[in-house]
Amino acid sequence: MQTPPTVGRIVHFFPSGSKEPQAALVIAVWNPNCVNLSVCNSAGTWLTKTSVTQGALEEDTKERWDWPARA
Repeated sequence: MQTPPTVGRIVHFFPSGSKEPQAALVIAVWNPNCVNLSVCNSAGTWLTKTSVTQGALEEDTKERWDWPARA
């Protein structure tokens, strides 16, 4: 079981239809599965995403976040 997200944690953000993650910083926590993120895209631009739910890699039809894989 994963630990719940907390402000300041780094997570992966997956845009709709993408399996390629973008780096994101948790900036607010609504519940253990729903957070607000500050996302850094591949151009280095920071974007704010609100009320993003956690989702599995197979769920590529919506924006989602997930924990990075452990090395």
